[in-house]
Amino acid sequence: MKYRSLYMKSNQKPIYIKYEKQQYKTKTKMSVKIVEDAVILPAKQDFSIEPKLWAIGGIMDKNNNFVEESASGDLFGGEYEYNEDYIDKSDEEVVFFGPFIKEWEKFLCNQISRLWYVIDDPKKYKIVYCGWNWNQGITDISGKYLELFELLGIQKEQLINIQKPTKFKKIIIPECSFVAKKYYSEEFEKLTATIVKNARRHIKRCPDKIYLVDHVSETNNNIDHYDQKLKQYLRKKGYRIIYLEKLSLSDQIYYLNHAKTISMMSGNISHNLILCKKENEIVIFNKTDQINEDQMVIDHTTPANITYIDVYKRILPSLFGKKPFLIYISKYLKNWEG
Repeated sequence: MKYRSLYMKSNQKPIYIKYEKQQYKTKTKMSVKIVEDAVILPAKQDFSIEPKLWAIGGIMDKNNNFVEESASGDLFGGEYEYNEDYIDKSDEEVVFFGPFIKEWEKFLCNQISRLWYVIDDPKKYKIVYCGWNWNQGITDISGKYLELFELLGIQKEQLINIQKPTKFKKIIIPECSFVAKKYYSEEFEKLTATIVKNARRHIKRCPDKIYLVDHVSETNNNIDHYDQKLKQYLRKKGYRIIYLEKLSLSDQIYYLNHAKTISMMSGNISHNLILCKKENEIVIFNKTDQINEDQMVIDHTTPANITYIDVYKRILPSLFGKKPFLIYISKYLKNWEG
C-alpha cells in the first residue's frame, strides 16, 4: 500500500490518494525465447522502412524472419535488407540486451530490463547490444552505463556492440521486465535491488534534505535556467543542491537511499527513482500540467512516499521535452512544510 499526495489547484491543502502498489506490477513470470543460428542486425536509422522512435534492427531467425521478441515497443526493432554473404559469424551463446542509446533515464527505463536473466550468474554469458554511431560518437557502453553493468557483476569484456550483421550459434532473448507506461515485474524489482545492494559508496555522510539536478541542464545553452529561484528557495529551507551528473552511479544511489527528503523537478531526472529502495520522502515539482505517463509506473517501483507540487505558470502549452517552462514559487509550494 502506498500514498501519493497531490497539491491540487482547487485546494491549498494536500489531498491524499490511496492506491495499490500492484496496480502496475504484473504477476506474470517473465519468459525467455531462444533462437539458434540467428543474425543480429545492427541499429539503423531509416524511418522510411517502418518508423521507430529510435531505430530499426534486431534479430532475424535462421529462416530470415524477424524475431518480434527482439523489438522494444515503438522505440526499436524491425528488419531491413542485408547481404547474407557478408556477415560475421560466432559460435558464442549470447544474451540479447537490445538497443543502447546514451540517454541515462531512457537507459534505466527502456533498456536494462532484460538483464534480470543474468543476475544469478552474471559471468556466464556474453551480452550483445545494438549501439549506434550517429549524433553520439562511438556508442560503446562506458562511464556510468558500464558501472551499472559492473554493479551486476558483468565486466566490459562480456559486452559485444553489434555494428554489422552477425550470426550467433544461440541467442537468448529475455522478456522485458519493465515496459514504460504499462508494467514492471518481480524480476525487475530483483534487478534494481541488486544494483542498489552492490553500490560502493564514496560519500561519508548524506544531508537530510537534498534537491537533485541534472548537471547537463546547467551547462547546456539550449536548456532554460528555469529553476534558479526554486533553488534559492530550497536552500533557505535547508536543502543541499546535488548535481547527479557530477557523481558516480554508486554515489547517486547512495544519495537516493540515504537522504530523508529528496526533491527534484518532474521529467527525466525523476526516472532515477527506479534506484530508490527506501521509504523516504520524495517531492516532485511539476513544471507543466502535462502528465508524465512514464513516471506513473516508475513511482510504483519505489517504496518511497511521493508528493507532487505544482510550481509552474501555464501561459502557453508546454510538453516535457519542450521549453521554455515558467517556474515560480507557487502557493502550493509555500504551503508545503518540507
